[in-house]
Amino acid sequence: MPAPVVIDVGDAQPPRDLVVALVEACSQAAAPAATECRLVRDAPNEPYSAIAIVTWEEGGKARVEVGIRRDPVSEWRTRELTFQAEDAEVERYRSVGFVIGSLATASRDETAPEKATAEEPPAEPPPPPLVTPVPVRAPPHEPKPEPAPSTPAGPSHFWIGLSGTIGGGLDRGAARYGGRLGAGFRVLPVLAAVVSAGASLRARDETGLRAQWLDAGGGLAFSVWPPAGSHLELRAEVLAERFAADASNDVEQADMSRTTAAFRPGVDAVLVVARPLAIVVGGDATFRPATTVQVEGEKAGSTRNFELGAAAGLRLDL
Repeated sequence: MPAPVVIDVGDAQPPRDLVVALVEACSQAAAPAATECRLVRDAPNEPYSAIAIVTWEEGGKARVEVGIRRDPVSEWRTRELTFQAEDAEVERYRSVGFVIGSLATASRDETAPEKATAEEPPAEPPPPPLVTPVPVRAPPHEPKPEPAPSTPAGPSHFWIGLSGTIGGGLDRGAARYGGRLGAGFRVLPVLAAVVSAGASLRARDETGLRAQWLDAGGGLAFSVWPPAGSHLELRAEVLAERFAADASNDVEQADMSRTTAAFRPGVDAVLVVARPLAIVVGGDATFRPATTVQVEGEKAGSTRNFELGAAAGLRLDL
Protein backbone atom coordinates (compact mmCIF):
# COMPACT_ATOMS: atom_id res chain seq x y z
CA MET A 1 0.00 0.00 0.00
CA PRO A 2 1.42 3.45 -0.87
CA ALA A 3 2.91 5.45 1.99
CA PRO A 4 0.42 7.77 3.71
CA VAL A 5 0.09 11.57 3.57
CA VAL A 6 0.81 13.09 6.99
CA ILE A 7 -0.76 16.39 8.06
CA ASP A 8 0.30 19.07 10.50
CA VAL A 9 -2.95 21.00 11.13
CA GLY A 10 -1.16 24.02 12.56
CA ASP A 11 -3.04 23.97 15.88
CA ALA A 12 -1.72 22.32 19.02
CA GLN A 13 -5.09 21.00 20.16
CA PRO A 14 -7.74 21.40 17.46
CA PRO A 15 -11.27 20.14 18.24
CA ARG A 16 -11.61 16.46 17.44
CA ASP A 17 -14.64 16.79 15.17
CA LEU A 18 -12.83 19.36 13.00
CA VAL A 19 -9.72 17.18 12.68
CA VAL A 20 -11.81 14.14 11.80
CA ALA A 21 -13.57 16.12 9.05
CA LEU A 22 -10.21 17.31 7.62
CA VAL A 23 -8.60 13.84 7.58
CA GLU A 24 -11.67 12.15 6.09
CA ALA A 25 -11.89 14.77 3.32
CA CYS A 26 -8.15 14.35 2.55
CA SER A 27 -8.45 10.54 2.38
CA GLN A 28 -11.49 10.87 0.12
CA ALA A 29 -9.60 13.14 -2.28
CA ALA A 30 -6.56 10.80 -2.25
CA ALA A 31 -8.65 7.64 -2.70
CA PRO A 32 -7.94 7.25 -6.47
CA ALA A 33 -4.25 6.82 -5.60
CA ALA A 34 -5.02 4.29 -2.83
CA THR A 35 -3.44 6.61 -0.30
CA GLU A 36 -4.77 7.56 3.10
CA CYS A 37 -4.20 10.66 5.21
CA ARG A 38 -3.17 10.82 8.84
CA LEU A 39 -2.16 13.42 11.40
CA VAL A 40 1.55 13.74 12.15
CA ARG A 41 1.02 12.50 15.69
CA ASP A 42 -0.82 9.41 14.42
CA ALA A 43 1.56 8.55 11.54
CA PRO A 44 3.57 5.29 11.85
CA ASN A 45 7.36 5.23 11.89
CA GLU A 46 7.69 4.55 8.22
CA PRO A 47 8.23 6.62 5.08
CA TYR A 48 5.43 8.89 4.00
CA SER A 49 4.57 9.99 0.49
CA ALA A 50 3.84 13.64 1.36
CA ILE A 51 3.63 15.99 4.28
CA ALA A 52 1.12 18.81 4.50
CA ILE A 53 1.46 21.90 6.70
CA VAL A 54 -1.63 24.03 7.36
CA THR A 55 -1.29 27.64 8.50
CA TRP A 56 -4.44 29.46 9.65
CA GLU A 57 -4.24 33.19 8.98
CA GLU A 58 -6.40 36.14 9.99
CA GLY A 59 -9.23 37.30 7.77
CA GLY A 60 -10.66 33.83 7.15
CA LYS A 61 -7.63 32.52 5.21
CA ALA A 62 -5.75 29.23 5.29
CA ARG A 63 -2.34 28.43 3.66
CA VAL A 64 -1.73 24.81 2.61
CA GLU A 65 1.83 23.63 1.82
CA VAL A 66 2.29 20.07 0.57
CA GLY A 67 5.77 18.53 0.22
CA ILE A 68 6.02 15.43 -1.97
CA ARG A 69 9.01 13.09 -1.65
CA ARG A 70 10.80 12.93 -4.97
CA ASP A 71 14.35 11.97 -5.90
CA PRO A 72 16.63 13.76 -5.75
CA VAL A 73 14.76 16.80 -4.34
CA SER A 74 11.31 16.97 -2.76
CA GLU A 75 8.68 19.10 -4.49
CA TRP A 76 6.45 21.62 -2.68
CA ARG A 77 3.01 22.77 -3.75
CA THR A 78 1.18 25.69 -2.10
CA ARG A 79 -2.44 26.82 -2.14
CA GLU A 80 -4.26 29.59 -0.29
CA LEU A 81 -7.93 29.38 0.60
CA THR A 82 -10.19 32.28 1.52
CA PHE A 83 -13.43 31.66 3.39
CA GLN A 84 -16.53 33.74 3.93
CA ALA A 85 -17.47 34.90 7.42
CA GLU A 86 -20.63 32.79 7.39
CA ASP A 87 -18.77 29.55 6.46
CA ALA A 88 -19.02 26.98 9.26
CA GLU A 89 -15.75 25.95 10.97
CA VAL A 90 -16.19 22.28 10.09
CA GLU A 91 -16.68 23.14 6.41
CA ARG A 92 -13.41 25.14 6.45
CA TYR A 93 -11.51 22.12 7.80
CA ARG A 94 -13.19 19.81 5.29
CA SER A 95 -12.21 22.12 2.39
CA VAL A 96 -8.58 22.19 3.57
CA GLY A 97 -8.60 18.36 3.65
CA PHE A 98 -9.84 18.15 0.06
CA VAL A 99 -7.07 20.50 -1.10
CA ILE A 100 -4.36 18.49 0.70
CA GLY A 101 -5.50 15.19 -0.83
CA SER A 102 -5.74 16.74 -4.30
CA LEU A 103 -2.27 18.31 -4.17
CA ALA A 104 -0.62 15.16 -2.82
CA THR A 105 -2.08 12.78 -5.42
CA ALA A 106 -1.66 15.17 -8.34
CA SER A 107 2.06 15.47 -7.63
CA ARG A 108 2.62 11.72 -7.62
CA ASP A 109 0.64 11.17 -10.82
CA GLU A 110 2.97 13.55 -12.64
CA THR A 111 6.02 11.33 -11.99
CA ALA A 112 4.70 7.81 -12.64
CA PRO A 113 7.93 5.95 -13.78
CA GLU A 114 6.26 2.88 -15.24
CA LYS A 115 5.00 4.91 -18.21
CA ALA A 116 8.47 6.01 -19.38
CA THR A 117 10.37 4.29 -22.26
CA ALA A 118 14.09 4.39 -23.26
CA GLU A 119 13.47 5.33 -26.83
CA GLU A 120 11.04 8.16 -26.35
CA PRO A 121 10.53 9.91 -23.07
CA PRO A 122 6.84 10.31 -22.41
CA ALA A 123 5.37 13.71 -22.66
CA GLU A 124 4.77 15.09 -19.21
CA PRO A 125 1.02 15.15 -18.71
CA PRO A 126 -0.34 18.47 -17.56
CA PRO A 127 -1.25 18.50 -13.88
CA PRO A 128 -4.94 18.12 -13.25
CA PRO A 129 -6.70 21.38 -12.62
CA LEU A 130 -6.80 22.18 -8.96
CA VAL A 131 -10.01 23.86 -8.00
CA THR A 132 -10.29 25.30 -4.57
CA PRO A 133 -13.31 23.51 -3.17
CA VAL A 134 -16.16 25.66 -2.08
CA PRO A 135 -17.25 24.83 1.47
CA VAL A 136 -20.47 22.93 1.39
CA ARG A 137 -23.06 24.71 3.43
CA ALA A 138 -25.95 22.90 4.97
CA PRO A 139 -29.23 23.96 3.42
CA PRO A 140 -30.99 26.48 5.57
CA HIS A 141 -33.75 25.12 7.69
CA GLU A 142 -37.15 25.84 6.34
CA PRO A 143 -38.79 28.29 8.74
CA LYS A 144 -41.71 26.81 10.51
CA PRO A 145 -44.91 28.57 9.58
CA GLU A 146 -46.11 30.80 12.34
CA PRO A 147 -49.50 29.80 13.68
CA ALA A 148 -52.20 32.07 12.51
CA PRO A 149 -53.26 34.45 15.24
CA SER A 150 -56.46 33.34 16.82
CA THR A 151 -59.39 35.58 16.00
CA PRO A 152 -61.63 36.41 18.92
CA ALA A 153 -65.06 34.91 18.62
CA GLY A 154 -67.62 37.38 17.36
CA PRO A 155 -70.90 38.13 19.08
CA SER A 156 -73.68 35.58 18.78
CA HIS A 157 -76.74 36.46 16.73
CA PHE A 158 -79.28 35.48 19.36
CA TRP A 159 -79.44 35.47 23.16
CA ILE A 160 -81.96 34.67 25.87
CA GLY A 161 -81.89 35.72 29.52
CA LEU A 162 -83.74 35.36 32.82
CA SER A 163 -83.48 37.85 35.67
CA GLY A 164 -85.05 38.82 38.96
CA THR A 165 -86.52 42.33 39.26
CA ILE A 166 -87.36 44.86 41.94
CA GLY A 167 -89.48 48.00 41.48
CA GLY A 168 -91.12 50.83 43.36
CA GLY A 169 -94.60 49.31 43.38
CA LEU A 170 -97.22 51.81 44.59
CA ASP A 171 -96.55 55.27 45.92
CA ARG A 172 -96.82 53.90 49.43
CA GLY A 173 -95.96 50.61 51.05
CA ALA A 174 -93.45 47.89 50.18
CA ALA A 175 -91.62 47.37 46.88
CA ARG A 176 -92.66 44.84 44.29
CA TYR A 177 -90.57 41.79 43.31
CA GLY A 178 -90.70 39.59 40.25
CA GLY A 179 -88.93 38.14 37.26
CA ARG A 180 -88.35 38.91 33.61
CA LEU A 181 -87.67 36.75 30.57
CA GLY A 182 -85.88 38.53 27.72
CA ALA A 183 -84.45 37.68 24.31
CA GLY A 184 -82.55 39.55 21.65
CA PHE A 185 -81.61 39.18 18.00
CA ARG A 186 -78.67 41.19 16.59
CA VAL A 187 -79.59 42.95 13.37
CA LEU A 188 -76.16 44.65 13.41
CA PRO A 189 -73.03 43.84 15.47
CA VAL A 190 -73.92 46.57 17.98
CA LEU A 191 -77.68 46.78 17.51
CA ALA A 192 -80.24 44.17 18.61
CA ALA A 193 -84.01 43.85 18.55
CA VAL A 194 -85.25 42.80 22.00
CA VAL A 195 -88.47 41.39 23.42
CA SER A 196 -89.37 40.78 27.05
CA ALA A 197 -92.11 39.58 29.35
CA GLY A 198 -92.27 40.11 33.08
CA ALA A 199 -94.37 39.59 36.16
CA SER A 200 -94.08 41.12 39.64
CA LEU A 201 -96.07 41.20 42.87
CA ARG A 202 -96.41 43.42 45.88
CA ALA A 203 -97.49 41.32 48.83
CA ARG A 204 -100.70 42.09 50.70
CA ASP A 205 -100.18 44.90 53.24
CA GLU A 206 -101.81 45.73 56.55
CA THR A 207 -104.83 47.23 54.77
CA GLY A 208 -105.42 43.96 52.90
CA LEU A 209 -104.26 45.39 49.53
CA ARG A 210 -102.25 43.26 47.11
CA ALA A 211 -101.03 44.39 43.66
CA GLN A 212 -99.51 42.64 40.65
CA TRP A 213 -98.07 43.70 37.32
CA LEU A 214 -97.77 41.83 34.01
CA ASP A 215 -95.97 43.36 31.05
CA ALA A 216 -94.76 42.40 27.57
CA GLY A 217 -93.06 44.47 24.93
CA GLY A 218 -90.22 44.98 22.55
CA GLY A 219 -87.60 47.51 21.47
CA LEU A 220 -83.96 48.00 20.64
CA ALA A 221 -80.65 47.56 22.50
CA PHE A 222 -77.42 49.32 21.54
CA SER A 223 -73.98 48.03 22.65
CA VAL A 224 -71.62 50.74 23.86
CA TRP A 225 -68.56 48.44 23.57
CA PRO A 226 -67.99 45.45 21.25
CA PRO A 227 -70.53 42.79 22.30
CA ALA A 228 -68.13 39.87 21.82
CA GLY A 229 -66.88 40.52 25.38
CA SER A 230 -68.13 42.27 28.49
CA HIS A 231 -69.96 45.45 27.53
CA LEU A 232 -72.74 47.93 28.31
CA GLU A 233 -76.09 47.97 26.54
CA LEU A 234 -78.54 50.84 26.28
CA ARG A 235 -82.09 49.68 25.66
CA ALA A 236 -85.51 51.19 25.10
CA GLU A 237 -88.80 49.23 25.09
CA VAL A 238 -92.46 49.95 24.50
CA LEU A 239 -94.69 47.86 26.78
CA ALA A 240 -98.25 46.77 27.23
CA GLU A 241 -98.71 46.67 31.02
CA ARG A 242 -101.58 45.10 32.95
CA PHE A 243 -102.00 46.22 36.53
CA ALA A 244 -104.34 44.44 38.95
CA ALA A 245 -105.09 45.00 42.62
CA ASP A 246 -107.39 43.37 45.10
CA ALA A 247 -108.36 44.23 48.68
CA SER A 248 -109.71 41.79 51.19
CA ASN A 249 -110.97 42.09 54.77
CA ASP A 250 -113.21 40.10 56.99
CA VAL A 251 -116.34 41.57 55.45
CA GLU A 252 -115.82 41.95 51.70
CA GLN A 253 -113.32 41.65 48.83
CA ALA A 254 -112.83 44.10 45.98
CA ASP A 255 -110.53 44.03 42.95
CA MET A 256 -109.72 46.21 39.96
CA SER A 257 -107.42 46.08 36.91
CA ARG A 258 -106.35 48.21 34.01
CA THR A 259 -104.14 47.77 30.88
CA THR A 260 -102.09 50.66 29.54
CA ALA A 261 -99.02 51.45 27.44
CA ALA A 262 -95.67 52.16 29.06
CA PHE A 263 -92.16 53.13 28.02
CA ARG A 264 -89.11 51.61 29.69
CA PRO A 265 -85.52 52.80 28.94
CA GLY A 266 -82.61 51.17 30.75
CA VAL A 267 -78.96 50.22 30.83
CA ASP A 268 -77.44 46.75 31.35
CA ALA A 269 -73.90 45.68 32.22
CA VAL A 270 -73.17 42.36 30.50
CA LEU A 271 -70.27 40.54 32.20
CA VAL A 272 -69.06 37.51 30.21
CA VAL A 273 -68.20 34.69 32.64
CA ALA A 274 -67.39 31.93 30.15
CA ARG A 275 -68.88 32.04 26.71
CA PRO A 276 -71.74 31.56 26.07
CA LEU A 277 -72.78 32.45 29.67
CA ALA A 278 -72.90 36.02 30.98
CA ILE A 279 -74.15 37.83 34.09
CA VAL A 280 -76.44 40.80 33.42
CA VAL A 281 -77.01 43.58 35.96
CA GLY A 282 -79.14 46.57 34.98
CA GLY A 283 -81.40 49.39 35.95
CA ASP A 284 -84.38 50.99 34.22
CA ALA A 285 -87.12 53.57 34.51
CA THR A 286 -90.78 53.05 33.60
CA PHE A 287 -93.06 55.82 32.34
CA ARG A 288 -96.86 55.16 32.41
CA PRO A 289 -100.18 56.80 33.28
CA ALA A 290 -100.87 56.62 37.02
CA THR A 291 -103.66 54.42 38.36
CA THR A 292 -105.26 55.03 41.77
CA VAL A 293 -106.45 52.15 43.94
CA GLN A 294 -109.32 52.78 46.38
CA VAL A 295 -110.50 50.54 49.19
CA GLU A 296 -113.94 51.28 50.68
CA GLY A 297 -113.95 54.65 49.00
CA GLU A 298 -110.57 55.68 50.33
CA LYS A 299 -107.28 55.89 48.43
CA ALA A 300 -105.03 52.94 49.28
CA GLY A 301 -102.26 53.84 46.83
CA SER A 302 -101.51 54.48 43.20
CA THR A 303 -99.01 53.44 40.56
CA ARG A 304 -96.28 55.93 39.75
CA ASN A 305 -95.94 57.92 36.53
CA PHE A 306 -92.16 57.45 36.86
CA GLU A 307 -90.77 54.35 38.54
CA LEU A 308 -87.19 53.15 39.00
CA GLY A 309 -86.32 49.47 38.96
CA ALA A 310 -83.36 47.10 38.89
CA ALA A 311 -82.71 43.61 37.56
CA ALA A 312 -79.99 40.95 37.82
CA GLY A 313 -79.75 37.58 36.13
CA LEU A 314 -78.09 35.36 33.55
CA ARG A 315 -77.87 35.46 29.76
CA LEU A 316 -77.10 32.63 27.36
CA ASP A 317 -75.77 33.33 23.87
CA LEU A 318 -77.10 30.95 21.24
